[in-house]
Amino acid sequence: MSKKIIALLMAVLMVAAMVALTACGKEEEKESKADGEISADFKVGFIFLHDENSTYDKNFMDAAKAVQAKLGLSDDQVIFEVGVPEGNECYETAANMADKGCKLVFADSF
Repeated sequence: MSKKIIALLMAVLMVAAMVALTACGKEEEKESKADGEISADFKVGFIFLHDENSTYDKNFMDAAKAVQAKLGLSDDQVIFEVGVPEGNECYETAANMADKGCKLVFADSF
């Protein structure tokens, strides 16, 4: 299998897990939403060691964007941080994403 297909499958699985986890919210929220609907305040963050010029990171970015489109998430709901070095910078970036409301944060190469 090509790396792009594997990256896409991994991103789909990650987002499917994210959707399943968000379904564990309050009971009244579950009753008011249709099955599989993602709330407008849901956010997910992605941390990348490099930018789109790195084939490895670009594959993950493309897969995340494909899943974003498939689930109908807006650009405000999906946050990409590129060029984040390994180490404390990654932790700080993840903490900032959580402060911005990200329910899930994924990082590659860390």
